[in-house]
Amino acid sequence: MSKIIKKDMEKQNNNVAVKSGYYFFIFGKDEIPSTLEKSNMKVKFNDIIYNLYKGTSLEDERKIDEMFGDRLGYYIDDYLVKDCNYEEQEEME
Repeated sequence: MSKIIKKDMEKQNNNVAVKSGYYFFIFGKDEIPSTLEKSNMKVKFNDIIYNLYKGTSLEDERKIDEMFGDRLGYYIDDYLVKDCNYEEQEEME
């Protein structure tokens, strides 16, 4: 496996999908609050299945909004996985 492909795979494994309203965005695990919880939804983005994480408090929601900034993100319904037989993205721990 080439170093570039391996580096890309490591980067993808270090990412999570974070929900804000009807939208989500992909962030690095080190960028998000540790108090987020996994929702019961999954999204498929760039051929990778991600568990969708959401804030658990008003403080989390404010941090998420700040992280999104001016970006709207991706409409969840357009990427929602209805059949969860895909290989899952590594869980956030």
